[in-house]
Amino acid sequence: MKTIKNIYYKIQNISFPQMYIKLLKITFLLSALYFLFYQFKDITFSKYTSISVSSLLFSLLLLFLATSLFAYSWYLSLGLNSIPSSKIIKYYFQGQLGKYIPGSIWSIAGRVGLATTTGLSAKDATKKTILHLLKLWGTCFLVGFATYVSNINLYIIFLLLIIFIGVNYKETFLYLIAWLIIPTSYVLIFLSLGLNNNIEKIFSSSTLSWLGGFLFIPAPSGIGVREYLFTVIYNNSNVLEELLVVSGAIRLLTILNDLFGFLIYSALDKFKKE
Repeated sequence: MKTIKNIYYKIQNISFPQMYIKLLKITFLLSALYFLFYQFKDITFSKYTSISVSSLLFSLLLLFLATSLFAYSWYLSLGLNSIPSSKIIKYYFQGQLGKYIPGSIWSIAGRVGLATTTGLSAKDATKKTILHLLKLWGTCFLVGFATYVSNINLYIIFLLLIIFIGVNYKETFLYLIAWLIIPTSYVLIFLSLGLNNNIEKIFSSSTLSWLGGFLFIPAPSGIGVREYLFTVIYNNSNVLEELLVVSGAIRLLTILNDLFGFLIYSALDKFKKE
């Protein structure tokens, strides 16, 4: 009875706009989970077990490397040269865990809050984190668009652009490298399933689906959105089941990556202090 009363009082204290926002977030979460259940319910377990363990582990390593590059780029954006990079990268992975709360904004807010513990003002931390996100999203779109168009002339321009950025803009170059690494983790899962489909389509569908997941803030970690966009952009009904298996495997690996990354860099930060 006491628990029911506490719930009642909490509901009473929620303003209507705030309550609507919370209901909207929960609705998006439940819709995404329903989509995943609906799409994955008919897939046989043997499809997942056909993925080799070595492919899964190497894909996880690639995701960890790419996320570490994003985190290090954020460290460079913050300009905290007096702070060990391992601490900031730990904060980045810690912020990653916040994206599983309904409304991915918690990932961004978490990073900003953690950055302020280093002495950086909230205004500077917010400004620099937003700049980081714009570069993250912009380079993601660049890789996705270049591979989606699948034109040799565009590839040459893209390669020259990467070389130019690598020489002149170290931080942005790291984003581009990371966005080339992430689709490679998808390719490994594809190959493990015995598929050797169009590599450009894997790169474009994976990167653009991640971008869609980032930008669709109400869905926690873009869950459901990323998987849906991946299958739609790849656009091949003949391998739909395999596409869902790949997207499901990558979703699991990204969750493990966020958790292990936080634990690894926390241990590294603690080791450096000692």
